[in-house]
Amino acid sequence: MDTAHSNIDHVIQASEWIRVAPRFMAPWIGSFFSSSKKSQKSWFDALERTIEQRLEYCGGLVDGHKPKDHPNDAIQWIIETAPKDDPWDAARIAREIMALWFGAIHGVSMTVTWALFDLCLHPEYVEPLRDELRGPAYDKFVETADGLPLLDSFIKESARFNPLDCSKFLGLRIEHHLKADNSEVTSRRVALEPFTYSDGTHVRKGDWTCMPLRSMLRDKKLFPNPDSFNGFRFVDGSVQPEGPSKATDVTYKWSMWGNKRLACPARFHAVLMVKLILAHILTNYDSELAYPDAPRATNWRTYLSPREDTEIILKPLSTVAI
Repeated sequence: MDTAHSNIDHVIQASEWIRVAPRFMAPWIGSFFSSSKKSQKSWFDALERTIEQRLEYCGGLVDGHKPKDHPNDAIQWIIETAPKDDPWDAARIAREIMALWFGAIHGVSMTVTWALFDLCLHPEYVEPLRDELRGPAYDKFVETADGLPLLDSFIKESARFNPLDCSKFLGLRIEHHLKADNSEVTSRRVALEPFTYSDGTHVRKGDWTCMPLRSMLRDKKLFPNPDSFNGFRFVDGSVQPEGPSKATDVTYKWSMWGNKRLACPARFHAVLMVKLILAHILTNYDSELAYPDAPRATNWRTYLSPREDTEIILKPLSTVAI
């Protein structure tokens, strides 16, 4: 598990060095600037052994009959949904698991961390959020995996101020962690063939296109009073022109999950996990930053992450609500 967790940071950091280096140097840079090669091998080998055992087990099932203790995990899901005409071997399945792990852990852990920072910076939201979690809305959330509009809005506003993908970092922003800049972009794509957009914009083969994500999220035409943190912005119908919205929405103005055609299919599960984690913390602990004025973010090129040395003090509540 240690190698699985550390590999995420290793891959992201190494990828930035690879992007600025000549292509032929990529294999050496990837190995030199991170320990990912070693951690990946350890992780891969452990996964492959487990998957080989699982494939052997599946091969022994009679007419596909599943016993009561039949495995129900990501490994089994991939085995059962893999192409039947060209079955994947253990190595291919291991790589799929590693890719899923990377996407799931990276996004959820960073979103939770930024939201915790913002809870500490804006304690006025703590009691309204706790009231929501102590009421019938939480029971409905447990039953349906949907709801908790106040918490959903707070998560979305935190993500608006702290998008997971951007290309430049200029320092701490006022009251929060970052400062907006027009050069911060996401969704970088290279044209594989000439293409003309509906407005007449033409890109040649090899040209790059991107979206100015942070600028869009701080655009006053899209988000009234954009530099002010409003945790309930997306649940208060009088703030946003389009009215209430959800963190899982995919629109031209909210592209945190990609565009509509290639939007992240796991966004619902990711937001569910973030809500469960924050709900547990809110109903069991008071939180505060040990050093409120200390830097809370580290960044180089597109790599943006909460600083590992940021300290949050969690104090158990005398009465547990949930």
